[in-house]
Amino acid sequence: MQLRNYLLVSLTSLAFISHVAANSFGVPEKPSITSPTHGSADVSLAPLFEASEFEIKLDDESTAVDSTFTKSEFLVLEQTDVTIVGGSSLTGSDLEQSDGTLYDISDQAFTLDGLPVGYILVNYKRIEALTQAGTLVGIAELPEFMWQAENRDRYQAMRMKRFVDGVVVEWHYGDSTAAQPWDLKVQAILQNGKISLKFDELSFNASIITSYGNESVQLCGGQVCYSHSLVNIYNSGNTIECALPNVESHCRFTNIYPSVDLSNLEVNEVAYIQNVQATSFKLNNPLNNSQTYQVLTRQSGSLPQSQDIFSSWSDALTFTTSIETKDVQAEWNINLTQQPINENGEIHFEVIASEISGVGEIYAVAEITVYDGSVGFPSSCRMIDRKDTVATVFECDIILDGPVTTSVNIPLVATYNLDRALSDIVYVRVCNPERTQCSVEKNFNLNLVAQVPDEPDTEGNLRTSGSGGGSGGGTFWLLPALVIMLRRRQYS
Repeated sequence: MQLRNYLLVSLTSLAFISHVAANSFGVPEKPSITSPTHGSADVSLAPLFEASEFEIKLDDESTAVDSTFTKSEFLVLEQTDVTIVGGSSLTGSDLEQSDGTLYDISDQAFTLDGLPVGYILVNYKRIEALTQAGTLVGIAELPEFMWQAENRDRYQAMRMKRFVDGVVVEWHYGDSTAAQPWDLKVQAILQNGKISLKFDELSFNASIITSYGNESVQLCGGQVCYSHSLVNIYNSGNTIECALPNVESHCRFTNIYPSVDLSNLEVNEVAYIQNVQATSFKLNNPLNNSQTYQVLTRQSGSLPQSQDIFSSWSDALTFTTSIETKDVQAEWNINLTQQPINENGEIHFEVIASEISGVGEIYAVAEITVYDGSVGFPSSCRMIDRKDTVATVFECDIILDGPVTTSVNIPLVATYNLDRALSDIVYVRVCNPERTQCSVEKNFNLNLVAQVPDEPDTEGNLRTSGSGGGSGGGTFWLLPALVIMLRRRQYS
């Protein structure tokens, strides 16, 4: 009975069709979010949510001119594939006046009672499976005592979630005033060729059976329904399943399974704003950057001489917040290492930048100036024009996108005229892309000797010609690390 998660088919793309009962009670119309637009990106971290105007329609579908708006509620969730269904504040037998909602699930290619399932209708007490032509092919319905009790869902709603191999609808009812108080979640499951009801095992206990064991659920194939008592289900397990593979099948005989866990239909609530005296609301606590959210609303109001009633929750509107940057400090080590001059007069340099702390994308520029000789550098570097010096200057973009510690190497080659002594100065600095902040320039005096070197000895020191075989002035060492601070762009 475990269901595999549905691969994020957007529930907002489904067809939502209201099944409206007579409206003498003055049940408000289900509103819609008008701003931001569905699927919008780069939304403010403190967005203004705007909804459609409050409206009550009469039985002839005309708009009541004497309706009174009372308040709104806004619900912000992290992106989820759980759908909040319904939400009317009607209770008890008055729930007969509330809406049901029709969902197109034809893409899941289920059959029931031998016919393809096109839609499911979800309301306060049952789930109905229908063909695309509207033929009823299956029903799972709760006992009356449950749906006439208090809706214990946080949002006074039902919940629905699509999986790869099934659709789950959840109700949560309870009664704290009963002789034996109870609180129970029940889920209906529609899968290919079968329909089921399962009860939360911890709450579906001997106490509730003592009080309501003779109450029954209804399972139907087509329009032929059979009752199954709670006590019979409880004696064998917590889940009852009716197999409906073909038109001859029915729900007189069922399978009962023990210890079946409920599917997870929890949502991550970001904000639940109640008692808003308008149909719009500007969020006060900022959202996170670059994150996708869903927002819903419902509205409360009344007709003259009728009670104040909440509408159903709107369809969820999805939006993504803006990508905003902020500067933070990050510590870097910059090493400049050199290899000995070879017989071609080439010195190989390597700039090593190692991130010590922080995460995210880092943009930097490294610069080296060589006052004598020509410089070769990789394609990630480029020459830059410096009017204040005749030096050879180039810059290299370093783009680091990795975990806490990241490094990059920039190999460079300087070619020298070996006919004379050299006294180059190399400096390295790291900047942000805008050059608004750079490290303090660190100078390295190379003190080069214009002699073609021999091979390094085993200790890594350079023996130059005419040096008598000992270590001479042409020795190159690993230059000290330069610890600098770099302004960093970080995306939250």
